[in-house]
Amino acid sequence: MGELSVDMLSGIMVGGILAVFAFGQIVSFVMAVLEIIGGWKVFNKFGEPGWKAIIPFYNYYVEYKYTWKPVMALPVIILGIGGGIAMQCVAEGSALQMIFSLAFLVGWVLSLVGFHKLSKAFGKGIGFTIGMVLLPGIFRIILGFGKAQYVGNSSVTEQK
Repeated sequence: MGELSVDMLSGIMVGGILAVFAFGQIVSFVMAVLEIIGGWKVFNKFGEPGWKAIIPFYNYYVEYKYTWKPVMALPVIILGIGGGIAMQCVAEGSALQMIFSLAFLVGWVLSLVGFHKLSKAFGKGIGFTIGMVLLPGIFRIILGFGKAQYVGNSSVTEQK
């Protein structure tokens, strides 16, 4: 084999970049599938049909019915998704972008609280919550297929 030309080196670099991108996409797909399967089993532990876990937005409502308060699904969705989209649609550095960024941040914090409420509803602690935030697919599989049982939530108990 002779010397490497610039074309060969650039081809190797592009191939490497594409391989890393493809690996990331495969990992993302696997995590999404794990989250769906785990969510299905978690919903079964709630006593709900598993298919409700795969319906966008509705799944938040059903999950929060058992772990927090169902009404909290609305601000999580609106602030998290709406704030993120709106933040990208306004002029960079504008006051509106700052407001929408703050809305997105509040939605993100509320979703972290939602993860913690889910962990507590299955008798888990802050360590499990951190795992749910970092690797949601794997930790939903652990909740769904593990020995953890739904123990309820004080917010849900107060409503009844």
